[in-house]
Amino acid sequence: MSLKSLLSALLICLCCSLSTQAQLIVNEFSQGASGNKEYIELVVLGQRTCNDSCADIRGWIFDDNNGWYGTTAISPGCYRFKNDPNWSCVPYGSIIVIYNSGDPNASLPPDDPTDANNDGVYIVPVTSPLLEMHNTLPSGTSMTYPATGFTASTTWTNMALNNTNDAVQVINPANLTTAFHAVSYGSGVVAPVHLTASGSQKVYYLSNDQYNSSAAWVAGNVPANETPGAPNSTANATWINGMHSGAAGGVSSNDTLHVVVCQPDSFLFNGNYYHTTGYYPFTFVSVAGCDSIVTLHLSANPVPPAPVVGAPYTFCQEEVVTALTATGINVLWYSAPAGGTGTTTAPVPATGVPGVFYFYVSQTVAGCESPRATIEVHITPKPAPPVFGNNAPVICQGSPSYTPAATGQNIQWYNMPTGGTPMATAPVINTTTGLTVSWYATQTVNGCESDRALIKIRVSAINADFTLSTDTLCISDSLRATNTSTGNDYINFWDFGDGFTYVHPSYAHKYLEPGVYTVMLAIKNSDGCVDTARKPVWVSPVPDVRVTQDKYDICTGDMVNFTLTYLEGFSRMNWDFGDGNGFSQDEINPGARRGHNTSLDVQHSYDRPGTFFFTTTAYTPGCGEKSWKDSVNVHAMPHVSLGPDSVLCLHDAPILLKNDMPRQEGETYLWSTGETGDQVKVKHHGDISLTVSTPYCSTTDVVHVSKDCYIDVPNAFTPNGDGVNDYFFPRQLLSSSVTDFQLQVVNRWGQKVFETRQIDGRGWDGRFNGTLQPEGVYIYLIKVVFRNGASENYQGNVTLLR
Repeated sequence: MSLKSLLSALLICLCCSLSTQAQLIVNEFSQGASGNKEYIELVVLGQRTCNDSCADIRGWIFDDNNGWYGTTAISPGCYRFKNDPNWSCVPYGSIIVIYNSGDPNASLPPDDPTDANNDGVYIVPVTSPLLEMHNTLPSGTSMTYPATGFTASTTWTNMALNNTNDAVQVINPANLTTAFHAVSYGSGVVAPVHLTASGSQKVYYLSNDQYNSSAAWVAGNVPANETPGAPNSTANATWINGMHSGAAGGVSSNDTLHVVVCQPDSFLFNGNYYHTTGYYPFTFVSVAGCDSIVTLHLSANPVPPAPVVGAPYTFCQEEVVTALTATGINVLWYSAPAGGTGTTTAPVPATGVPGVFYFYVSQTVAGCESPRATIEVHITPKPAPPVFGNNAPVICQGSPSYTPAATGQNIQWYNMPTGGTPMATAPVINTTTGLTVSWYATQTVNGCESDRALIKIRVSAINADFTLSTDTLCISDSLRATNTSTGNDYINFWDFGDGFTYVHPSYAHKYLEPGVYTVMLAIKNSDGCVDTARKPVWVSPVPDVRVTQDKYDICTGDMVNFTLTYLEGFSRMNWDFGDGNGFSQDEINPGARRGHNTSLDVQHSYDRPGTFFFTTTAYTPGCGEKSWKDSVNVHAMPHVSLGPDSVLCLHDAPILLKNDMPRQEGETYLWSTGETGDQVKVKHHGDISLTVSTPYCSTTDVVHVSKDCYIDVPNAFTPNGDGVNDYFFPRQLLSSSVTDFQLQVVNRWGQKVFETRQIDGRGWDGRFNGTLQPEGVYIYLIKVVFRNGASENYQGNVTLLR
């Protein structure tokens, strides 16, 4: 406990009795350079004597204008010093600075709300737990300060000095109706001590000891004239420092001796041994009538337990480790279980040598050091590297991908001798190109990884390849194959696909038969690796084509049948028929019958007369083409026209038919009547034809002679209303060239049931006087006259059906 705290404990009753003597005045307050960087500075008034050296300021209130000095610049609420021992005995002459911690002033010294450094200065943020605030009283409507309702101080807003006019005041809790000390500034707010200078980034301070005199106060500038936590001038300092000294009669000398011992140790003081925590006061020789008191503050602290350490540590040989740790306060590390000098630096175990090693650590609490805890460290030996069956394997290019294998536990793979990220699966070596690659493997035993074992994998380069002088050649030409393989020290072997093989690096080969062959090159290098390459080659025969035809003379529009003979599977043929028409046919294919003679039938007709020369061209790849040419004579068709169809009426004169086209030399005529003359007479209706022939062609025309004057009488009708055969003798369909007509129908009893003379009527509908007549046979009588004057009479039976 500090001297000030000890005095507070010993003199608490005395201070309670002297609380009425406490005095607190305003010494300085600032509006800050910007924002609300405000503070107020108070001084505890009093003259120290043997029996009175401090003031109890608990409950004292500080505030800005509450309405006593004017109606403006009133901020609701106020602040007070909390009922806390810190304020129960504040030495006279102490300076107390309270500031806005929400917007701190740069001129402020560091916080010291308890005067921990015993310099007589308290620096208190407004949010300190040693202060309290009232949020509503006083206010513009109530100027009375409350005795209750205070809570923790959390904000500066109840003070707010950054105005053009305001006041700062302190109120004794013994008299809440008037200020103990008040200072105002600006116009409109007038306290007992008043400065007329308006506020605006000002600092107001007392220049001497006349705190109740307006003339002693100065309105200064910020930050130049700000002195928070220190006297404002030489005269002000003399006054404040004078309160630190005693008046006539002297000041009591008090001090406290703080001693810490560790149980069960004791402390010798003034001839006695003390081993229990407590305060032990002693009074010594008086000075100027005041006693000198020394108080022993003894703290007998227990020895703390050893710090908490982890289970035995296990590291691998040559592993990189960090410093050891222990849970405790003020730990010290040792290399032995007893003796030696401890260090605060935690040791880093060395892992170069396998074995078991020990480290020791203690903690110190309240000045007492604990026993030492032991930390056991095991360094596990590093295992041997894994073993490869072959640490320098050779793989042939183009072989299946290669995966190395190593014998050991928990194998890890790396692509570099040190560092890198391990892989749990073995690498897969791509063999598409020749290369040499290094991989490294480790094994892990009991959690420790071995050194890395090297395996060097070589992919032996071998790639068979060659070029051909052409991939399509004629049977009469030679094929040159040139070896372009990559790799070293290899042996060549050629196979041209026709039973011939060679070992030369390059070779010119001549095929004996046409066909499609595969040329193969196989090579073998000094590592025993083999690779092959294959390429196809087309060997064409010399083109050959032969054409036969079934006719050399045809008529216009007739077909000629051509037969083409050629070598199957090798040819591409083009036809030109000589009349602007033609076609192509590709017979180049790898079919099973390639090389056999085959034939192709082609038909073609010519649509105009003349002599046409046709050409057939056969082409084989690599050998060029061969053509076959011949001709066809196309003769014109003879012309014949008998004119349109005609009609022949009963008893009319015969019709004369002849070819409307002139007869040409060499043409012969043959009529369907058997006649061969230029014309014929037609006396009966029917079809008459004429065929006109030349030595190669013939043409026929037919004319139809119709019966023009006739009548056809049906033998039955069905007048049932279905629209089919509902009337007897529909003349518009069954007659031709009728000029006069008479029809009578009688039943089997001779009764006339129907009669008409109309040429264009529909006939009898099977009714008599509107009554349906029964089914049966009826007799008709018809008399007809045709346009040529001829007449005919018809009598017969008609059957009525329903």
